[in-house]
Amino acid sequence: ETADELLHRLFKESGPLLTKAIEKIQDPLFQPTEQNEEEKTICRKIAKTDGLIDWEDCTKNIYNRFRAFYPWPGSYSYFDHAAISFEEIRPIFEAVDLSLTKPGQFAYDRRNKKLFAKTKDGYLEIIKLKPAGKKLLDAASFWNGIQSKKDLVHEFHNS
Repeated sequence: ETADELLHRLFKESGPLLTKAIEKIQDPLFQPTEQNEEEKTICRKIAKTDGLIDWEDCTKNIYNRFRAFYPWPGSYSYFDHAAISFEEIRPIFEAVDLSLTKPGQFAYDRRNKKLFAKTKDGYLEIIKLKPAGKKLLDAASFWNGIQSKKDLVHEFHNS
């Protein structure tokens, strides 16, 4: 579930709860309870740069950050000095036989028609992505658009 999907679900489920809360507040017998200040947590404001993928991180963390940051600020990396936004990915924990040895490297599996990127401890299947200023692409279209396809392995980077 992405943050966007969660937001819609919570809006749908919270409507009836809001009605109940308003009814309780209006009840003269209602006794509110103060929040325990020692148990509160504060989250800093999310910045666009929070979406930059650290390929040295583990697959699970990258995927969880992707879900948390979709649709904003999104998850992105760079390829050939241009930003690439990842629109749909999924974690892969089994071995991928594409000579991907370094986190951030990616290659296209022609047999299965899938694009994989190496993480610290596994792989991500890149299903849909969007190069900066271009339209949304599936993995095959992105791979077919890379000018230097003679290289079987490419690399995403952080700048």
